[in-house]
Amino acid sequence: MKVTLVYALAERQLQCGLELAEGATIADAIRESGLDLQFPEIAEAVTMTGIYGVVAGRDALLSEGDRIEIYRPLQIEAKEARRARLKAKARAR
Repeated sequence: MKVTLVYALAERQLQCGLELAEGATIADAIRESGLDLQFPEIAEAVTMTGIYGVVAGRDALLSEGDRIEIYRPLQIEAKEARRARLKAKARAR
């Protein structure tokens, strides 16, 4: 089966097409792509993964045409980012 694996960095997006056997998992796709060797942070269990924007564990079974996404940890929580923007806006006045 054919799937696509995507990992977005701050400055670029990596995308690779893979041909995997039926019954393959997200973990199999990551291993097969070699991205875990190129980017050690992917190998860490805390890195979340998903299929078409829906969070899925690394043991999730894949289907033909799936788009597997590897998510980077947030640098700052959304609430904190909003507070910082509001503070900066208030100081600018």
